Amino acid sequence: MKTDLSDSISESFVTLVPLLNQKLLRNLPLDQMALNLSPTNFHLLRALYEKRKATITELCNHMRVSRPNMTPLVDKLVRHGLVRRRPTAEDRRFVEIEITEEGDRHCREMRQMILKHIHSKLESLDEEDLAALEQCLNTMKTIALKIAP
Repeated sequence: MKTDLSDSISESFVTLVPLLNQKLLRNLPLDQMALNLSPTNFHLLRALYEKRKATITELCNHMRVSRPNMTPLVDKLVRHGLVRRRPTAEDRRFVEIEITEEGDRHCREMRQMILKHIHSKLESLDEEDLAALEQCLNTMKTIALKIAP
């Protein structure tokens, strides 16, 4: 029985995630940020916003990007002043990538723009649908936190 339920949930996720992306996140006006960053650069910057600092190896593992592909991503963020390279405290041969104040500001602006975009998409729903969606999302958040990484 548990296997059938897990199969059904897995199938729902495979359908739901692309649908949410299509309905809520497609056509996000990220180009308005005027930095010409790729979606991968945005993902990297967001990861550093959450982690504050990380080694290249940690970022590669987190994003599942090879080291040779990570270097130009970091270089672009450094050129824009969004992150900086710093020697680690433990061993100066190793370098950590750290988000800057400008990177923090950019992430906060991106977040506000994304929230505004999603809010405008949700305006087509009535109060009943919004309440049901809020309840479902809160339940999903609570359960997702229990799932092992």
